[in-house]
Formats: sequence, C-alpha cells, structure tokens
Amino acid sequence: MIKVKYLAIIADVVGLQEELVDIGDKLTVGDLVNLLKRRHPQLQLIEKQIPVLVLVNGELVDMRYKISSGDEVALTPPMSGG
Repeated sequence: MIKVKYLAIIADVVGLQEELVDIGDKLTVGDLVNLLKRRHPQLQLIEKQIPVLVLVNGELVDMRYKISSGDEVALTPPMSGG
C-alpha cells in the first residue's frame, strides 16, 4: 500500500488531497501514473496543460523509478518561488 498525495491545482482537479493505493510488486512511477489516469481521467487533461512532477518520499524521480510498499508519492505541478 502506498499513499498518493495530490498537490496544488492537481488536488483541485482530482477532488482529493490524498488516497491510498494498493500496489503490486515492481510497479514503476509510470505504471502508477497510468493507473491513476484510469481512476481519475481528469489527470490527463491537467498533463496537457502543465507538467506533472512526481516525488517519491520527497525526492523528484523519473517514470522508471520503482515504487515500494510504504512509499509516499506526490503529484505536483512545478513550483516557483519569489
């Protein structure tokens, strides 16, 4: 089981701030994102407008990163500071 957190505009569009997802073995970030798009089709619309970054346990990762049970995954738009 992993915790998926939706941040900023992504949370608004999905309608959730977080959810628990039961994952199988050897699931990659790309696999998870595809699963989440099937669950929440509005994620596909967001991706067409802004990049969606994926962090695992607070670290930016690419789509090939392997997720383990107990990880916390966050989907976030790029952040800018001022």
